[in-house]
Amino acid sequence: MEIDDKIINAEKIAGLKQSTKMVEAGRAKVAYAAHDAQEHVAAPFMDLCKTAKVEVVRTYSMKELGEICRVEVPTAFMVIVS
Repeated sequence: MEIDDKIINAEKIAGLKQSTKMVEAGRAKVAYAAHDAQEHVAAPFMDLCKTAKVEVVRTYSMKELGEICRVEVPTAFMVIVS
């Protein structure tokens, strides 16, 4: 899958805990939840994003999100921060 340069060059935070903190702090512009993330984990995060009016994108896999964030392991969640 082709990854948009805007995503690659943006300031990103990877992982559920850190992404949740950024959404709660109002710093998340866009949230990404991997389409292959377990629903029982993804649903509360997506609910939080909905409450905070943060768009959630579910286009990428965990492997792809890990590569986008330049981490060595797959990640289910990522946010672009302001």
